[in-house]
Amino acid sequence: MVFRFPMWIICFSFVVLIVGLLIGWYFPKWGGWEWVDAIYYPLAIVGIILLYLESTSVREIASAQEQRYTLEQRLNEIERARPEVRAQLSGRDTVRGAGEILSSISRIARICERTPSTTFAACFVAADFAPITQQAERVLLGYNDERDLPDVCEVAGVVFREIGGSAALSSFLTKPVARHYFKGLEEGFMPFEFKAVQSYIDGLKPRLEKEAKDMVRALNWNDEERALMEPRYEAHIEYGIRILESFEVCLRAPENVRSGQYAEWVSRQAATRSQYEQIEQELQQLHIAANQLGTAAILRASYWPFLIILALSLKFSKGIASLRKTQKL
Repeated sequence: MVFRFPMWIICFSFVVLIVGLLIGWYFPKWGGWEWVDAIYYPLAIVGIILLYLESTSVREIASAQEQRYTLEQRLNEIERARPEVRAQLSGRDTVRGAGEILSSISRIARICERTPSTTFAACFVAADFAPITQQAERVLLGYNDERDLPDVCEVAGVVFREIGGSAALSSFLTKPVARHYFKGLEEGFMPFEFKAVQSYIDGLKPRLEKEAKDMVRALNWNDEERALMEPRYEAHIEYGIRILESFEVCLRAPENVRSGQYAEWVSRQAATRSQYEQIEQELQQLHIAANQLGTAAILRASYWPFLIILALSLKFSKGIASLRKTQKL
């Protein structure tokens, strides 16, 4: 039976107090008074245990709220430490498109392997460039957002260093390409300066063409030698410019993005936000569970008050009995 109305406990309390008073008054020498404390104190301990069990959900909610507060503070700190990204960089499709441009060198080299007589000069140069650029194709084609940019720019540095130091290429044409890239990183282009970067890249081509003409003139080649080498120099220039264009996003990227500082910040923010959302879900579940009374809560809320009243009534009766014995003495 579950007592649901306040009058029940008021009436019950009144009745047991009267009964306790009468028992203590008329039976002061009853031997059972010695056992009252042995009953009362264990009941009090059980009541405390029930209270502790009932408050488990409260403690869990308090702990989760404390964790949520800590994560909120951490998110605020992370937001305040946000690296400055001056503008939106190239989108995924743009960078992956640059990867397609770069992979065209490998495709030309493969085509030339099957048909060696096709465009001999372009085939000759593509075969030399392909082993260097192949390592960058996968990185560009797998690009998703700014978090992947450190990998793109890292492989760009490797590519241009190899281009500048390759013995298989015409170094008087490829070394300026490598220098132009590294110098461009120091120019401080803004992320939205697409035209400025393209103009910077295009500005190299006339200088390379002049270098090629000066080399041909200095070597005094005959017509046959010139017909053989000039197309190769043109191919070196074309592929060098094409590779520069493939990595133009690195020329526009802020240093904190190229270095991975921004990617690290994004990852840290995402991890903390994920923890915060997990705690939010846990709190919702705890609140739902707290609204569903468990066995301990039902026992303590419905039955335990009556048992405690009985125990207190026994203590009251014992007190009345002690007073009666004192009066008789």
